[in-house]
Amino acid sequence: MPRRTTTRRETARSVPLLGIADSAPERRTPRKLIVPYAGTGSEMIGAVLAGWDEVLGIEREQEYVEIAGQRIAHWTRKGRPNDAPQVQIQHLPDLMPTEFEAMKASIAERGVDIPIIVDDEGNIIDGWRPSG
Repeated sequence: MPRRTTTRRETARSVPLLGIADSAPERRTPRKLIVPYAGTGSEMIGAVLAGWDEVLGIEREQEYVEIAGQRIAHWTRKGRPNDAPQVQIQHLPDLMPTEFEAMKASIAERGVDIPIIVDDEGNIIDGWRPSG
């Protein structure tokens, strides 16, 4: 029997196997999480079940946004029926050709500048900045 291949994800990841957040950080302020490349929402569901207060997912594929919305609604009702967090998934459409060209021109002129994130002692914990 020939092997079937596909370019699309056929199944969503198993929620119990996620390692995105074993528990939300302890804070008095709302705990917020942004999930880029949200796909079908598995990391978002894991964050909801772990206790995050606000979860925002961003996904490029409209099909996945719709699937994620259904899955998130199900797991929020099942996992936190009395303590519903704010959960939203947004579709990020492709850039318009003029926006893409403007971005390319900006990168050619100024390069890519990624912010540096430091801890309280000044140690770099994320990010990069080109020298010069």
